[in-house]
Amino acid sequence: MSNARKWVLVPVFCLLFSIPILAWDPAGTWGIEGRSDATFIITKVDDHYVIDFKSAYSKNKAIGYFCDNQLIVVYVVLTENQCGFETFTRLDDNRMSAVSMNTAGATVWSGNLVRK
Repeated sequence: MSNARKWVLVPVFCLLFSIPILAWDPAGTWGIEGRSDATFIITKVDDHYVIDFKSAYSKNKAIGYFCDNQLIVVYVVLTENQCGFETFTRLDDNRMSAVSMNTAGATVWSGNLVRK
């Protein structure tokens, strides 16, 4: 193999093998911007994510999947008789926007999350 081919192929192979390493992962501890009492703990389990949420007002448990920079989950409020859907959209590596909807599709909460 000529040196010119090596100079072209080596960077291409390095890039191909590093793409899975560079993929963004929302797993970790997140908080709501402007609030210190609210914490989302996002854990990756096999091919899905489990979310535990605690604040001074409520506790939620959720499960969902990550696709195209969005984490889409179904949640149950453990302190009330309520459930719904939530989407988390990546803003950058340390910020996400979040929108909670009830089962009728109406927005019940929206805000930004920051990685703790």
